[in-house]
Amino acid sequence: MNVRLAVAALGALVLALALAGCVRGSTPKAPVTAPPILATPAVPAMPAAPAMAAEEEHDVIRDARPRPDEAERLLAYFERLKRLQGAELAREHESARQAYARTASEFNRIGYAMTLSLPAAPFNDDTRALELLQPVVRNNRNGLRALGVLLTTFIQERRRLGVNLAAAQQKLDALRSLERRLIERDQSNAPRK
Repeated sequence: MNVRLAVAALGALVLALALAGCVRGSTPKAPVTAPPILATPAVPAMPAAPAMAAEEEHDVIRDARPRPDEAERLLAYFERLKRLQGAELAREHESARQAYARTASEFNRIGYAMTLSLPAAPFNDDTRALELLQPVVRNNRNGLRALGVLLTTFIQERRRLGVNLAAAQQKLDALRSLERRLIERDQSNAPRK
């Protein structure tokens, strides 16, 4: 499968899952049995890359290829996170934090940032998640960079929407207050019988 197509499809899945997480359902779902993030996985030897034409070789950074299944594992991890609640979610957050503390790999950075970016979680910390993702996004030779960019963009967009929502709520509250004052004024100026 084309790597760019796979990353785009996985990115769309992450975005859909993240947007679905903004509205929590009332019915709990069974957890998916994706392995928790503990450390960067051991990777089997990759077969030699096929020879490329000289014009294609300058467009591809060989070091930027993700290890097999890293992006898929992170997406499955995010899907699993979305289904966790309460104590299980807190344990998973702590597990991701410890994994990152042991090994600050791109894999663990993204996994920990995913836990911190969960909107309804008590430990939600978008600022810290963005800080964790900065090195991943800046490193052009990182195979998980595209996933880091996607998650960063999602967090920033969600923050922007939150600010817009707060501004809209303030305007709505001001209009309601104005309406109440107008109704009260009309009632006080109405002729009495």
